[in-house]
Amino acid sequence: MAETDWRETYVARRMSAADALRVLRSGDRVFVSPGCGRNAVLVEELRRTVERLWDVEILAGRSLWPAPEAGRPSGHFRQHAFHVGDDLRDAVADGQADYTPVRSSEVPALFASAAMPLDVAIVQVAPPDDTGACNLGISVGLTRAAVDQARFVLAEINPAMPRTNGRTRLPVERVHAFVEGDHPLDELPPPAIDDVSRRIAEHCERLIPERATLRLGNNGVAAAIAERLLARGGGEFGWHGEMFTEAAMDLMLAGIVTNAHKTVDGGLSVACRCVGTRRLYDFVRDNPALELRGEDEVSDPARIAAQERMVAVARVEQVDLTGQVADEFTGARFGGGFGARYDFLRGSAASRGGRPIVALPSTPPDGRSSNIRMYLDPGAGVVAGRSDVHYVVTEWGAALVHGRSIRDRALALIAIAHPRFRPELFEAAQRNRHLPADLSLPALDLTAYPRHLEQVATLRDALTVFIRPAHPGDERMVRTFLYGLSERSAYHRFHNDVRRMDESAVRQFVNVDYRDTMSLIAVLGANPESRRMIAMGQYLRCAGGDAAEYAFVTADEYQGRGLASFMLRILIEHARAQGYGRFVGDVLVGNPSRLRVLEKAGVPVHRSFEDGVHLIELDLTKPAG
Repeated sequence: MAETDWRETYVARRMSAADALRVLRSGDRVFVSPGCGRNAVLVEELRRTVERLWDVEILAGRSLWPAPEAGRPSGHFRQHAFHVGDDLRDAVADGQADYTPVRSSEVPALFASAAMPLDVAIVQVAPPDDTGACNLGISVGLTRAAVDQARFVLAEINPAMPRTNGRTRLPVERVHAFVEGDHPLDELPPPAIDDVSRRIAEHCERLIPERATLRLGNNGVAAAIAERLLARGGGEFGWHGEMFTEAAMDLMLAGIVTNAHKTVDGGLSVACRCVGTRRLYDFVRDNPALELRGEDEVSDPARIAAQERMVAVARVEQVDLTGQVADEFTGARFGGGFGARYDFLRGSAASRGGRPIVALPSTPPDGRSSNIRMYLDPGAGVVAGRSDVHYVVTEWGAALVHGRSIRDRALALIAIAHPRFRPELFEAAQRNRHLPADLSLPALDLTAYPRHLEQVATLRDALTVFIRPAHPGDERMVRTFLYGLSERSAYHRFHNDVRRMDESAVRQFVNVDYRDTMSLIAVLGANPESRRMIAMGQYLRCAGGDAAEYAFVTADEYQGRGLASFMLRILIEHARAQGYGRFVGDVLVGNPSRLRVLEKAGVPVHRSFEDGVHLIELDLTKPAG
């Protein structure tokens, strides 16, 4: 369109809010821009228009009317939401407003179909540029589909709206009426970070690999994760999520989010909308490093999955012991919604090197109940099924549940529940036959878990292993490892045949407290999720004194690579930190390689011989002389 043409069109279609809203008819479905990009002038006039129309459906996530008339149940207007905010919760519960549970990525298709066609879209935009295009600014996600599909588009022109890049252009000729306004955009301050959020973030941050692409959300946990990434420094992360937040901006300003290693949209942060303060809006204005696009593109699980090392963190309300996740309710009332979180959990699960993480505090703020539950509350909306959940994180630790049995899931989730509720959860799991009746509650204090011992090591012949402390969820892996030992290796370690070990015997290696009992395992490769265990070392406090009995064993095909020596040194340093002065043990005659490992442990070795067995004592109080 020539310059004169679009200017003439703009002037011809410029009018008052009252005149613009004359296109509304009874029975219309009207979309109103959500979030911080919502209108002011047009919405205020819409409230005054209510009396002349009947049965108008308003699609908006926030109430257009103040409480207590949030639902406006007059027969004139009825509000309809895909996400129930606090100001709409009562109206939905009382039947004065409607809620449709649907994933954000699916909404544009509803607008384009006969299921939910739009009559009018009311949007707020930046003034037209020299090419005759307005700009959707900070609110693009569902607004993009609305302006593409609605029969009429009413645009409130606001100079305060920053122009942004991406799928943000709205040609003047697509707009049927322009209403001029000039008011500050809505602002949302950064979420507060409490101590529980910081503890959750500590466990989440450890699950984020270098060069990951992030989806964090906008809550205390997300802000705390960003805080930790800023403290970590480096990393060169990417950003791909439905929201671009103050935290995302700070990470970009610090050079932590560079998008340099994204496999899709390299060099760009990608989001649907911006949520924050004026500082954020100034940052995104004409910023070539950020693109805002429609929800059907950004939150498409297939596109998310195409992004390697995609890490999605979703803050939820409850998780049951089988791994079901609930977040679509508050008591008997609907609150929140599916949004894009489910899409990102599914997409990141399919991403190469990706990690979907579900995060929640172990209790509600009052501390009177557990958010890790035997069963979800009646009426709870399941936003992620058992097969979709990979990691669950509370302030007490992280549990990997994907690919694990119900029994292993229950043990792992009980381990990260609040300590006050672990015994009753354990008993409930046994009553419901999720756990064996003869199983005793293991030592589950993951606050004692020595995470600093986790490390990747490259040993002789380029053998790469991930070494970490054991936990109760490793029982099946340990059992498989023990059954794979040769008769010779099993005899040298256990002095008997481990192929007939019962469950209680295996549990002693994984139900440890990391102080009096300690087990260290090595899995093949650098991935901590690897289930190919190839070595194990442990110690057990002796009765009285400062001594512990040690033992270690390596799978036959990986012996002679230096793995036992490496793990023994880690055990020694950990035992020293716990106040131990001696390791004691024995070595059978005919096992000279074990003696060589002990002699290279870096501490004095005292040896005696009795009944065909070498009795060994390692002095942990001093280095080898």
